[in-house]
Amino acid sequence: MRTILTSLGIIVSTFLTAQTLTIESGGAVFLDDGAKLFIERGGILQEGGSFSGGEVFIIDRDFDGKNIIEANAGLDFNYLELNGDAQVEMTGVIQVAESLIQGGELLELINAQVFIFPDAAFEGDFETLFGDTNSFIRAQRRASASNTSFLGEIGVTVHNGYNTMGATTVYRRWGDFTIDNRPTAALYYEVSPENNSNLNVDISFHIPDHELNGIARDNLALYRSDDGGMSWVFEGGEIIGKTVRVNDVSQFSLWAFVDNSTALPVELIFFNAEAINNNSVFCTWETATEENNSHFEIERSENGIDFEYVGQVIGAGTVSTIQQYSFLDEAPYLGTSYYRLKQVDLDGSFDFSPIEVVELSNSVSIMVYPNPTLDRVNLIWPEKLDIKRFELYSMTGQLVLEGDLLANNSEISIGSLSSGSYLLILYEGSKRHSIRLMKF
Repeated sequence: MRTILTSLGIIVSTFLTAQTLTIESGGAVFLDDGAKLFIERGGILQEGGSFSGGEVFIIDRDFDGKNIIEANAGLDFNYLELNGDAQVEMTGVIQVAESLIQGGELLELINAQVFIFPDAAFEGDFETLFGDTNSFIRAQRRASASNTSFLGEIGVTVHNGYNTMGATTVYRRWGDFTIDNRPTAALYYEVSPENNSNLNVDISFHIPDHELNGIARDNLALYRSDDGGMSWVFEGGEIIGKTVRVNDVSQFSLWAFVDNSTALPVELIFFNAEAINNNSVFCTWETATEENNSHFEIERSENGIDFEYVGQVIGAGTVSTIQQYSFLDEAPYLGTSYYRLKQVDLDGSFDFSPIEVVELSNSVSIMVYPNPTLDRVNLIWPEKLDIKRFELYSMTGQLVLEGDLLANNSEISIGSLSSGSYLLILYEGSKRHSIRLMKF
């Protein structure tokens, strides 16, 4: 077997067999369509230059050794297959345009970033796939009814709702940390769909035995983070074989497997937020048990990402009976808004509830009466509208009356005006509310 060292260019049109291929700075290897490169009991060392095209097969290995693919300047494969007892260690940035076939061979990622192109296939064996904290496999797919594993075939299965997600990027990442003082598994996922709001998706995440990090499989539960891991929301899930499934997922982000063998400080039964009379939001929730619970903070957001404090409700401390809570937001946002609970323990640690979406109509009820009128008109509007001034125009556009409004229950005298139609403009800062009046 031979070692190939190149600092120039090599074009392969049929096939080439080597033990080690080393590409030095300035060198280039290009495989024509249909050309094959066989690496037997060795690897590819890229010190510089470029590699692209064709099909690459990593075959066998030295006794007690590994096949090394080291991409110091980025390797671009069309087709990469590991077979014949290959044990491959990858380092660096590696891109696959058509297929990455792992089979049952060991694939270990050491500071490696593997990019699977949108139309490329990945056939991996999760039981022989390993990675360190600086490594990931990234793939992008678009949903199809015939392929519910469309998220890169790297451990994620969508059971329904896939048609609403659009083009979706998924990362399979490695690393363990703690959430709510609980250990996590050594594997976690990041899912980023093109449409990431108002979804209703059932999804499963696969975790092999060697990634459990000492957690009993029956104790696994899923947590979700929408802010890059700064805070986490308990999602739970159903354990099915080597997967954990969650239903009715409304949005995606980071997903981690957590040891759920110890009781939560506060066990939330439900959290609900709903619009009341289109001018307030009523939040209700129940807990099954509480341990050292200080209080709940109610938070809201206009975009589902940036939340602000609205108010708080004192918790029950430590109890083992069902507790019921409520909070009324009397000055909510108009349109779509998002609500969540921040549960705070006595020691200052906290956790978040799932997010509730609330819709309030942008139309605001302003009462104008009597209309038509003879000599005066009364105005009533919700206190949340900071209306301070009015202008009255004839239908020819002439300003006929203006003034200040000192309260949300005001009267305007129009007895001196001629009969006919008028346009009343109420000013709430830079916002205008227009109402048509009729004068007898």
